[in-house]
Amino acid sequence: MLGLLTRREACRALGAGAASLALAACGVGSGQVESPSATTKPEVNDAPADGASAPATTQAADPVETLLASMTLEQKVAQLFFVTPEQLTGYETVTAAGEATRKALAGVPVGGLVYFSQNITGADQLRQMLANTLGYSREVGAGVPAFLGVDEEGGPLVARVAKSGFFNVETFPNMAEIGATGDASKAAHVGATIGSYLRDIGFSVDFAPDADVLTNPNNTAIGSARSGATPPWCRAWCRPRSRRCLPPGRCRA
Repeated sequence: MLGLLTRREACRALGAGAASLALAACGVGSGQVESPSATTKPEVNDAPADGASAPATTQAADPVETLLASMTLEQKVAQLFFVTPEQLTGYETVTAAGEATRKALAGVPVGGLVYFSQNITGADQLRQMLANTLGYSREVGAGVPAFLGVDEEGGPLVARVAKSGFFNVETFPNMAEIGATGDASKAAHVGATIGSYLRDIGFSVDFAPDADVLTNPNNTAIGSARSGATPPWCRAWCRPRSRRCLPPGRCRA
């Protein structure tokens, strides 16, 4: 879940396009004002004659609106939830997606699932579990592909995939160490690398980077997993990482 525009960028692009069209329609833009000439064609009345009906216009149905109209209220509510596979199926530990996962998604078509270390027992196992889950979410319930997420911040502390030992992927030092360099290109490299290997495995969402600010140096819960000690520092580190995680072939962050 990709080269996506942000909402602000999309609105700005649409607004600029609309303004350009409006100016073109008014004959402005080139610094000239359109004036009548001898070659101006007379106005033609295109209104239908008395008793004649106007031609019907057809508009293509919006596929999103069509899908929403087909969903029950319960299915729409279920789409708001991101849960673990254990919460979805009721099993203690989930390492495969079979009939139990299919039935669970048919009954409660959640918007996404998040996986942790206990769900990873091998490279082929993880790929197959994610592929099956995605396929079931498309086939049953609301018919909406589920987001498949993982908490892969990077570094030796929070890297479910890189630390599993089943994948030959690049690893990174603590995020605090990378953030301390102040080098945005290093943050971007982390985002591009992690986003690429997660997408290749089958994930579509990475719950990273972590923008927590370390305001208390004695806080061992945050510690070296976080990128900086001030909001500007964290912002400067998280922005390039997130942007490099987003392009096509990588993950949503």
